[in-house]
Amino acid sequence: MANNSDATGNDISKVAMILGGGYLLWYLRKRLSITVVCFGFCSLALLINSGALQSVHRYAYGIVSLSIELGLVLSSQPPWGYAVMTLFATFLLYMAVKFAACR
Repeated sequence: MANNSDATGNDISKVAMILGGGYLLWYLRKRLSITVVCFGFCSLALLINSGALQSVHRYAYGIVSLSIELGLVLSSQPPWGYAVMTLFATFLLYMAVKFAACR
């Protein structure tokens, strides 16, 4: 049986991912090409309207424009870039060990 606090934490992270991606697209719209901005907003709209909020993380990771804008934000702040890369590398290692343990 799932814990309600885990469900709330996942819901908050999904909303933060969608709203954060939309905010970054809007904030960096002058630095990105119109194609990237339109693709990003259409992808986020598709995520919201599809109703498949269980797998929002997978779809949001696949939206290339969100990765581009995160790179633009972190390129102006190198210490934060290194910290985020370390966090993502640690998360990737954790997921790899977790996946290998299930096999």
